[in-house]
Amino acid sequence: MKYKDIAIALAEKIGNPTKAAKVVGVSQPTYRAWTLGGEIKGDNLMSLLEAAEAHGIIKAENVRLIGGNTNTVALRELDTRAGAGGGGVDSSALVSIDNGVSIQEDAFRDGVWEMPSAFLNYELKVSASGAIVAEVVGDSGYDPENSNAPGSLLPGDRVIIDSRDIRPSPPGPFAVFDGLGLVIKLVEVVRNSDPPRLRLSSRNPSYPPYEVTTEEAHIIGRVKGRITRM
Repeated sequence: MKYKDIAIALAEKIGNPTKAAKVVGVSQPTYRAWTLGGEIKGDNLMSLLEAAEAHGIIKAENVRLIGGNTNTVALRELDTRAGAGGGGVDSSALVSIDNGVSIQEDAFRDGVWEMPSAFLNYELKVSASGAIVAEVVGDSGYDPENSNAPGSLLPGDRVIIDSRDIRPSPPGPFAVFDGLGLVIKLVEVVRNSDPPRLRLSSRNPSYPPYEVTTEEAHIIGRVKGRITRM
């Protein structure tokens, strides 16, 4: 089912394009353009799909890109590599600010990764404006005795980071500036610690966990997906 068809079906279900536009949260001209095959980007696509699902037009598992407009979004990649082991983004590429870490413009590579917006928004639930791609370097992201275990990150993989998800509750894989560089670790809050501390762990048992204070380390974002070689 094309996005154009979803927009038309939603308008018919609700009553007309004007009402559908109000439900989705866009202007009437924008919604009418969708019904004519106009491109739907980023959060607008997510809003349309959620509204269509709520009104029984589609099911989450049935959303597919079918011909026509592919609705891709462009993601930027950090120029230096996210270290799962000893490597990482040089600290000079990151500037500490009051509420986290700001990545300088020259820390990004030229070019972009193009991905289907439906996959990014609907499957990974990541906004394109908050998504960052980074390369994995080092061997702490997988257990050498079980490298195919779910969640493993191999050298050369790219990870998709949601920079809007910086709270390690629930625990999980995050890109973290640990005071020395950008690393990808399993992060959890150390309960009842004062000052607050984070425990950073690796999937490779050769690397012991270590703890850092929330003042020493800043979470860049939660790892929501990966791109890997066959």
